[in-house]
Amino acid sequence: MSIFVSIPSYRDSECQHTIASLFEQAIYPELVFVGVLHQCDVVSEDSAKGNDETNEQCEDMDCFLIPYKYPHNVREKRIHWRNASGPCKARSIIQQELYNGEEYYLQIDSHMRFLKGWDVLLKKWHSQCRSPNPIITSYPVGYQQPNLIPTFINSAFLVAKGFDARDNMLRLEGKILAKEIEDSPLPSYFWVSGFAFSKADVIPNVPYNDNLEHLFFGEEMVMNCRLWTSGYDFFCAAHTVIYHLWDRSYRKTFRETFDEDKSAKEKESRERVWKILRGVSDEENCGIGQKYGLGKARTLEDYSLFCGVDFFNHKLTEKSKNGGLDPRRFLNPKKK
Repeated sequence: MSIFVSIPSYRDSECQHTIASLFEQAIYPELVFVGVLHQCDVVSEDSAKGNDETNEQCEDMDCFLIPYKYPHNVREKRIHWRNASGPCKARSIIQQELYNGEEYYLQIDSHMRFLKGWDVLLKKWHSQCRSPNPIITSYPVGYQQPNLIPTFINSAFLVAKGFDARDNMLRLEGKILAKEIEDSPLPSYFWVSGFAFSKADVIPNVPYNDNLEHLFFGEEMVMNCRLWTSGYDFFCAAHTVIYHLWDRSYRKTFRETFDEDKSAKEKESRERVWKILRGVSDEENCGIGQKYGLGKARTLEDYSLFCGVDFFNHKLTEKSKNGGLDPRRFLNPKKK
């Protein structure tokens, strides 16, 4: 069965290598379809191919040096980087305009590397999850440029880190598991945006809110709550299959053009998040059970009890800090 891979890219030269890696490392690359939103200076297809007479003026040609090995399996949309409105808007565009009915959905970032057989492994693990609506998700272990990938494959398990006083949004982190290969995916309390694999029905059931402009911290908190209350359960992969480049020094981010207007929009988006969580949003489609609101399968109060996070008082229980696992199941990161 086919997999749709969602990739938002902001002026990222690593994106082309990410797409190359996911096809090269797949067992069935013909069943993998990519939807990539390029937010860059290069807008036209001709410019990216070097056929545009304005090509010399383009700043982001280094993002398009490698041709796609499976061009018919890659769907692109390009917008100018000055019009970028953050990850929520970008992921929404991909879902709304580039998804085309594939059975599975993999959401990642634009700077990733893949382990051989990732496509088969993720489908296998998905079938092993004891839930009618499982999502395999975690912060991936890091790699270094150009392709310095760790030799160990222990998964990073999601735990709560705390609420940042600057915006009161929940922060998560990944703790490396001591066991290299788990017998099956581990139940988890949390979900993250940079690696999430599920059936593609999650796209119409819990779609990204395209009105959360310029929101970065807060994206994962609101999606955790919306997904869990809509009946989705989270799991950690049995071992690492995807690696992430955590170093941002080589690239620009969407905040390079941040000004007072965009800062105000980010603040408005954070306020929208809290109204959605409280179930008091007066915006269209944001109420409980509506398109961009919390689900009706379970309550937010139940999720708070389940994961040990008090979203409104910004408090964590001890179990949330270890994701519900015995601390002895984690590896001391200093040993790696």
